[in-house]
Amino acid sequence: MKSAIRLSMYALLCWGTLFAQPGREVILQGFYWNTHPGDVTTNQGLWWDTLATVASQLAEDGFYTVWVPPPSKGSAGVQDMGYGLYDYYDLGQFNQKGSTRSRFGNKTQLLNMISALHNAGLKVMVDVVLNHRGGADAQQFEDCDDGDGKQLRWTAFNPLSHRLPGDSTDFHPNTWHCDLNPNYHNRIFFEDVCYFHGLDNALDGGAPNSGWYFGPHNLGHMGDSLVVWGRWLIQTLGFDAVRLDAAKHIEPGFMAPFLVELVNGNQPFAVAEFFDEDMALVKSWHDDVEAFVSTWGTGSKNANIAMFDFNLRSALRDMCNNTTGTFDMSTLNSRGLRFSTNPLNGDDIVTFVENHDKDRIGWVVVNCSDPHDTQFGNTCLKLSTDSGHDPIFSDKHMAYAYIMAAEGRPSVFWKDYFWFHLDDEIRWLMALRRWFATGSSSPLDQLNPYFASGSAGDFFAFIRSGSGGGTDGCVLALNDHPTDQQEVWLNTPFVNQELKDYSDSYLFTTTEAFADSRTLIRVKARNFAWYAPTGLYPHPPGIDGSKFTLSATPGQKLHFVALRASDAASFVVNGAPIQPGDEIAIMPLSATQPDQAVGIGRIGQRFRWDGTHDMLIEVLGGSTSAGGTSGLMEGEGWKLVVYDSSQQNYMVAGSIMFAPHSTVFNFVPDRPTASGGNTPVSQTVNHAQATYKIGGISLTTGFNASDISLPVTLTGFTARWDGLGLTLSWRTESEVNNLGFEIWRAEGLDGPFVLLAD
Repeated sequence: MKSAIRLSMYALLCWGTLFAQPGREVILQGFYWNTHPGDVTTNQGLWWDTLATVASQLAEDGFYTVWVPPPSKGSAGVQDMGYGLYDYYDLGQFNQKGSTRSRFGNKTQLLNMISALHNAGLKVMVDVVLNHRGGADAQQFEDCDDGDGKQLRWTAFNPLSHRLPGDSTDFHPNTWHCDLNPNYHNRIFFEDVCYFHGLDNALDGGAPNSGWYFGPHNLGHMGDSLVVWGRWLIQTLGFDAVRLDAAKHIEPGFMAPFLVELVNGNQPFAVAEFFDEDMALVKSWHDDVEAFVSTWGTGSKNANIAMFDFNLRSALRDMCNNTTGTFDMSTLNSRGLRFSTNPLNGDDIVTFVENHDKDRIGWVVVNCSDPHDTQFGNTCLKLSTDSGHDPIFSDKHMAYAYIMAAEGRPSVFWKDYFWFHLDDEIRWLMALRRWFATGSSSPLDQLNPYFASGSAGDFFAFIRSGSGGGTDGCVLALNDHPTDQQEVWLNTPFVNQELKDYSDSYLFTTTEAFADSRTLIRVKARNFAWYAPTGLYPHPPGIDGSKFTLSATPGQKLHFVALRASDAASFVVNGAPIQPGDEIAIMPLSATQPDQAVGIGRIGQRFRWDGTHDMLIEVLGGSTSAGGTSGLMEGEGWKLVVYDSSQQNYMVAGSIMFAPHSTVFNFVPDRPTASGGNTPVSQTVNHAQATYKIGGISLTTGFNASDISLPVTLTGFTARWDGLGLTLSWRTESEVNNLGFEIWRAEGLDGPFVLLAD
């Protein structure tokens, strides 16, 4: 038995929702092709400052890593995206190539950006260009004749940093590799770097182990110098991970030593841009890099590398852009590096929907002759499309749902998040990923599908097996048909549990996973559905958890209790209409604590009343339930409890009003546009009292939750148990018309109270 003062000392405590966090591994690509350069006539760039400004927002939204563009000065100076790398050590502090700053800003702005992202708890992944170099200061003859005579090439580099100069021996063709053969020696971009000319096996001859952490490695002076540069990026500048540009054209014999030598410890995360849809070719190169040191090279440590999944992205593009529904969804059973015949592990995959090589629209500097140009300071800009433009332009939410549910690290494109209004959808999906996307994955053709309606050409699904506890794992379903819902029976990771669609496309409905795991999965036209056990409350990390905690077992059947914003005046909390920030939950009549909820009110993925959207409480129970805090039995009574955010107090509704049976009402949810947005959902009341009913739909039209507050301002309160009794003491700052104090005791939040002393 617990004693309580009538003032309700529950307000002294704060309960938060507990949840599993499988890892916030989502990447944001923090740029797009030809990002806004700002006013190129000044030394203050725009982009590094932009990333610093949004750092806190990105962390709150659930991102883990921000991928930033190449920071070194490019051959086109202020207009270079960094991929035409000229001076490895010029971060915007040397006046060369027509500017001091880079396209993104100056060195100080760069370092401030890294600090801002770190201070927000984010990792920073730097784009690293190792394959080529451009913008040389003079021409030289090729180092060797590869069959057409020694040609003049731009290969003499004398950067103002005075670090890593170069000449013709550093590029192909040279005496070490006297050819321009693909994939490793051809000039795809600018001059192709040779990593092995002047082979010396020593990084620093005067240092212990010749400067190697895990070597020696068989590299030449250019390869050695790039390893030193890589260490500088990580250890001096503070980058945490690397994205490797044009990796298809870099030998595994250099890539592996470069990665393992970055730090004297665990290798930073690395992902390679192997721009090819041939999954066997990608897998072969990946395996060569990870096995190179122990199989062919020298040294004591193998590399770890992940690969961008271009094959999957191509399939997602075709699915999304083909709005007629004639794309064959069954091909997704074998598309992507995870579902290929010789798959990669999920840890070795980075999935993406869009990137700067697929969306090629960006800003270029123009001469201000067109009145439609955009002027920024003394610079005029316009949007221009470069070659290779191949974006997803329709139903992109379906692609993001796939990569957020799938194994691998998903990468979100800047424009999708900040330009194309997909931020709400992506935040929602990131929250679902954090809660549910765990365990191994299996595609539809391994799930014994039976089509109740629709066809394999229009439907695809895969499962995540979860950790076995029954509260994670999921089913992700996709439907590309332009008009028709798909309904498919398939095997799921769940047994004897009720599932719901956490996309909120389907509200007020559930589906059952039977004893053989078979489940009927529904998905609407041109959309996705994300199924997992009922009774879970995913939300972004920047959204506070509820002041209530669910004690009922997830996966039970639901009774839906709706509260509409239009009825707010009748929802009385402590003598006044409910206010934004207040919370509501359903509890068993026997409950005594806020951590014994059987249903928590939510508006989308938030728990606070907002005064605009309607609130839904999904109450857990079942006909065979033991009842009480583990879930309600059919016909069992419940009570409505309100958390008053202004008073930081919990109060029980003494009276509740319901709309009559058969009342038709519209429910206005808060959900992403692709799932229906704020479009009202029509429902019919089938239960009009405060008792649990499986599949029940109740509309609460009013309640009165009140508390009797003492006419004093408390400054301190203590309760001390001395083995014989409980001593209560308190101090007041002020008292208004106070006639004295009474101490009451109750066994629960709903009383009855018994007077102990006055």
